[in-house]
Amino acid sequence: MRECSKCKVYKLNRCFYKRSDTYGFRSRCKECINKDNKTWHLNNKGKVNKRKNDYNKKNHNKVSKAKRNERYKKRYNITIEEYERMAKDQSNMCKICNKNTKLVVDHCHKSNKVRGLLCQGCNLGLGAFKDNYNNLNKAITYLMESVIE
Repeated sequence: MRECSKCKVYKLNRCFYKRSDTYGFRSRCKECINKDNKTWHLNNKGKVNKRKNDYNKKNHNKVSKAKRNERYKKRYNITIEEYERMAKDQSNMCKICNKNTKLVVDHCHKSNKVRGLLCQGCNLGLGAFKDNYNNLNKAITYLMESVIE
């Protein structure tokens, strides 16, 4: 047990962060350090935001890729590497219209299973039919019947 130099309460060693430069522990407990850090961040929002913005500008590609990876993981449960592999397997072409354009992830809204990569137009088209095969087939029949030669 040790005494926190700030709150003066005796606490177990696990309540203190380890020092990185030597063996031993920090003099203030985790609770006091975290409270002080939170207060500092609230009182210095301008500095914090400037620091974040500067970092994001310097590391745009890294930050952008990390954000995309996070978004793909959350929405589709795939990594950016899996997306890039799928795009390569499809020769960077839409699975429906074979256009070589920016590809978006197409997935089943019921099972959340990724089906492939499509161009924005094809993905929106499928989305408009809400993955309903019957209506999609009716639309195909309609188009085939109404072809004017």
